[in-house]
Amino acid sequence: MSDKKYDLLNAFPTELEDDVFTVLNKIIKTSDLDFSNCFEVDLCKSKMMIPERIYYDEPSILEFNSLTERQKVILSCLFTRHHNGFIREDNLKKIVHQSNDYN
Repeated sequence: MSDKKYDLLNAFPTELEDDVFTVLNKIIKTSDLDFSNCFEVDLCKSKMMIPERIYYDEPSILEFNSLTERQKVILSCLFTRHHNGFIREDNLKKIVHQSNDYN
């Protein structure tokens, strides 16, 4: 597990680790960049490291549709940090009306 993308496990609560790992396995590195500096967020006494920007390509629609609903939300949350503003906006639209245990 030497790929830096797995450091993004720290961007989510630990109870979501299995789902986050599944999502990260769908992301392919296509450039020399991974993600930029992270900032720390405390959520319910859980420390998370959120990347300022990520530089991964989104998975295909087929890959996206193979995910559970929770995993789709995790993927969309992750891509709200994308370096492309249009991709950030599209992913924010996917999650803005979601309801879950941690919002």
